[in-house]
Amino acid sequence: MNVRRAFVAVAFLLPLASCSGGWLKSPPPTTVPVGGRSGAGTTAGTGLLAPTAPPTTALRGADLRAGGQPPWSGGKLATGIARQVGVEQWSQAANRNSARLVLPADVFLTPSQIVRPASPPGGWGVVWDDIGTGKPGVLPSGQFCPTCGRAVVGMSASAAAADKAAVLRSPIAVQWSDGSAVGYSSAPNAARQFVATLFVAGQDRTYQLYSYIGQQHLENLLAQLRFVDSAP
Repeated sequence: MNVRRAFVAVAFLLPLASCSGGWLKSPPPTTVPVGGRSGAGTTAGTGLLAPTAPPTTALRGADLRAGGQPPWSGGKLATGIARQVGVEQWSQAANRNSARLVLPADVFLTPSQIVRPASPPGGWGVVWDDIGTGKPGVLPSGQFCPTCGRAVVGMSASAAAADKAAVLRSPIAVQWSDGSAVGYSSAPNAARQFVATLFVAGQDRTYQLYSYIGQQHLENLLAQLRFVDSAP
């Protein structure tokens, strides 16, 4: 199977909602179990296009039940271009000793997806492009675009201190058995991103995951989060 290779010269950092964002100041959360899919395991990739095997693009109900095991209990992400880019970014980040690398094993995009680095101040980040597929995203100018497919998905850990209480004040909040938690909303933020803020047990920094596609896509991404080998 032929694998196209793409080389990205400039990494662009997307603004992500912070823990002090407006939607985290909403009324007390509704903790909701979402039944169904528990995760599909890792997908392998080579070059700058990922993965070699077609990813799962169909979305299902994601298993985010409160009190259950966190998604990353399912094993570490060991292969793929996202892992490669993530490890490179994490190894250079100022917060690498306080924010382990966590990435989705499956982003539910097409085989033409491109993974590239993003560098929030003091932290690490990875974004996924899905150009030519009509998905929403953001232009280099920072302007929302309904079909450009640029930076459709992003994962990062910033220099901001972890704040579990803020996460649990989100409109939708789930706390897992290890004390980790995620908070998000059923509505997009001002940048039209669906954003989840994560408190990862044992880590001191704030994690964020976003999708331009929608709430269900974001929940599927959350269910696919894994720690990454070589980034303890």
